[in-house]
Amino acid sequence: MFYSEPGAYYYPAASWGGEYTVTALGCATVSVPDGFGGITVVNQSCPKGNLLAFVSITSDGDTFKGKGALAFTKTDHGLKNLSMLLPGWPAGTDPETLNPDFLNNMKGRCSVTRFLGWYYAGHTDWDDVTPATPMDWSMRPKLGDPTYFMGGWGMYGLGVPHEIVAKIANAIDSDVWLNMPSTPAGKGVQEDGSIVLDSYEAMRDEYVTNAIKLYDSLLPTGKKIFVEWGNECFFGNNQCYADDGQMANITVLQKGDPYKLNLGLGPVNHTENLNTWNSRMYSWTCLNNAKLAAAVVGKAAVGRADVLGVRVVPVLGANGGYAKDGTSKLSWLQQAWGPPAAAGLATMNIGAYVGALQLSASPTF
Repeated sequence: MFYSEPGAYYYPAASWGGEYTVTALGCATVSVPDGFGGITVVNQSCPKGNLLAFVSITSDGDTFKGKGALAFTKTDHGLKNLSMLLPGWPAGTDPETLNPDFLNNMKGRCSVTRFLGWYYAGHTDWDDVTPATPMDWSMRPKLGDPTYFMGGWGMYGLGVPHEIVAKIANAIDSDVWLNMPSTPAGKGVQEDGSIVLDSYEAMRDEYVTNAIKLYDSLLPTGKKIFVEWGNECFFGNNQCYADDGQMANITVLQKGDPYKLNLGLGPVNHTENLNTWNSRMYSWTCLNNAKLAAAVVGKAAVGRADVLGVRVVPVLGANGGYAKDGTSKLSWLQQAWGPPAAAGLATMNIGAYVGALQLSASPTF
């Protein structure tokens, strides 16, 4: 199966037209499964026992919903290093080669590139058919995986390796904006889906730390690593909002409130405090990201992007549609943990979402 954005949301479908070169170590018979019109195997052979086939696609993404498939039968002890090269790329091309058309389209457009969706998926309730990206460093996509398959819109894949993200960023001369997954996996979650607190905390810190270490080793001096927890965690339909809420409830109601989420709010069982705990849990995690980064690159290299020598830029998100969202988070951080900027959390990402004004027929200003 191969896949391209089907154009079902805001994005135009990709044009698939052209002849593709399919190669593999080992021989097989290539065919097109039923239901995938517009795809034809033009020619196939096995020179020196290795597959070489040419596949013509005349349909665009809209015609077959952005999905295509090939079947491989009569394999000789299986296939290895299967690749499908874009039109114009000859057999023997390294499949990890970055497409120059893509790079030329990206170069110079942005000084910072946010790679949401490249390895981070299933992050909203309205996309709940796609499982959330596991917050488990051992489960991340890796170089050498059989395929790199992005998730979203009902397709499930862990995405591309972080090494590929860094390779692209370097090729287009861009800083990197990373989204850290928040959903527990493996030992961090029980069978009923609830969080195992100690394991969750350890896996969270491990993922963030290792991601920063990896990008620090792959990006050239002077490039920055922006670190965001989840994706827009101020929205109730985002997965990280639910994860932060579960963490908050466990820590306040069962663990004695080690993160000071109920500071100044009165009785801990007051239901009106739940959303505040959630927001504060998120804010503390952003502060923790800054501290984790400092342990990797040094405290002086964590902070605002416009400060000379800063390598990691932790981001605190806030919703521009809620007048007190950002100030409430900063006020609590200051009160509970001291000035956040002192730990390197000095950048706020404002989601500029504002609802439509509800005006009467004769508004008064």
